[in-house]
Amino acid sequence: MISDQLHVWLIVLLLSLLGFGFTMYQIQVKNIPLNPTDTQEIWVIDTHITYEGRPGRPAKINLTLPEFDGPYRKINERFISNNYGIMQHEEEGQRKVVWSIRRPEGKQSLYYRATVKRSNEDKIKIGETYTPKSPFNNALEKLAAKALVEPIRDRSADIETFVSEMVKLLNQKNNNNAQLLLKSNYTQKNKALIASKLLTLVHIPAEIIHALPLVGGSNVLPSTWIRSFNGDKWLYFNPANGIEGLPSNLLPWWTGDEPVALIKGGRNTKVSFSVSKHEVNALDLVFIEEETLYSKFSLYNLPVQTQHVYQILLTIPVGVLVILFLRSFIGITTFGTFTPVLISLAFRETQLLWGIILFTVVTGVGLLLRTYLENLRLLLLPRLGVVLSFVVLIMLGITLISHPLGLERGLSVALFPMVILTMTIERMAILWEERGAAEASIASIGSLFAASLAYLSMLNTHIVYMMFTFPGLVLVIMAIMMAIGRYSGYKLSEIYRFKAFWSNADSQ
Repeated sequence: MISDQLHVWLIVLLLSLLGFGFTMYQIQVKNIPLNPTDTQEIWVIDTHITYEGRPGRPAKINLTLPEFDGPYRKINERFISNNYGIMQHEEEGQRKVVWSIRRPEGKQSLYYRATVKRSNEDKIKIGETYTPKSPFNNALEKLAAKALVEPIRDRSADIETFVSEMVKLLNQKNNNNAQLLLKSNYTQKNKALIASKLLTLVHIPAEIIHALPLVGGSNVLPSTWIRSFNGDKWLYFNPANGIEGLPSNLLPWWTGDEPVALIKGGRNTKVSFSVSKHEVNALDLVFIEEETLYSKFSLYNLPVQTQHVYQILLTIPVGVLVILFLRSFIGITTFGTFTPVLISLAFRETQLLWGIILFTVVTGVGLLLRTYLENLRLLLLPRLGVVLSFVVLIMLGITLISHPLGLERGLSVALFPMVILTMTIERMAILWEERGAAEASIASIGSLFAASLAYLSMLNTHIVYMMFTFPGLVLVIMAIMMAIGRYSGYKLSEIYRFKAFWSNADSQ
């Protein structure tokens, strides 16, 4: 048979693992923020396509969509047009959207809007290799290309260093082979095109990649990069200097030397990009993205009024934990464990200072009545009924006095739990009779002190957020309570109680 102590610690371990496991799942997998005020940057990208339709001719607009398996993650995307058919498909590993219309008249406008955020995973595109068609057709160009890449083999150790050295060599304006291949066209796009052909010549998969800088403004221009596959992942290189690594503010959009948008049946085509940055609440962003079973069963999907109720209920274990700590380790005397917690719940309506004043007044006057009724030798239940009715009258009197004086907090006394106050008065009177006024006063002060600490912890904004957002923490609190339940050592208050014993022990 397993011992009781081992049994308890096994349950403590199991509850802790379950509670922490579910909480870490929310934090690490679902990206739930630990702070309710955390914000996250998002970027809204608008792609505006304008063209003029040809009279009597249908039009088809093919737009390449951005990649979202890299440093940025899509939150949502929208296609905005008027009376156009819309079809999405994938072509050569790239997502595309096709707008179509039978008879476009005059100037036409189409919009593609994407909302993106920085990806925590920061993945780099992994996929099939890409090989451009016919790197060089001209015999002279082939000869110049071989002469350009041949010396690099001895100065490189891997694909990364090979590509970097080759791009640097291609940018040397005094290199005759580089000048022949570039044909006096030193644009980023042409450099990237020639570099991808050179890499194909030595059987290194490469392609041109166009990336959009995520900087606020209109008419944002994409930049051109080289992307090379090293057998494990794609590496990005700047065609101007050969430096490897894609800047963090670039969103990979489309590959190849074709434009981002191709139009059939139109003319005077223009494509422009605009980017705007926004700060949004990190928690709201999670639930905007989430459309899974997890999000459907989240507490945040409950009605607002129900959410408020559970925000209170889920903090009750925190208040109980505070009371257990005060009683088990500090040694504070209270009227039970749950009475201070219920009093602290009442403090949520009256605030702390007014709550203490109202509690003291009601219990003090009620205790005088309870003492008077004790002399009449009434039975327990009738006596409790009279005290309860008197508590109601006291609360009514305080409310009527507070209203003309403009004391709004005095009106909140009506929300006090009358039964709790009545039972507190009864327990205080019994303790007074059995152990004296001093013990009853100590228990009353201890209950108010414990209720005040519980109130402050249960009202803390961060604690309320943590308990409501990560309900698995209730299991962790249960584990802590069970661990406290096995504690049988000294309390801090017992230092004074055994002061004489310690003094005698030291003298001997």
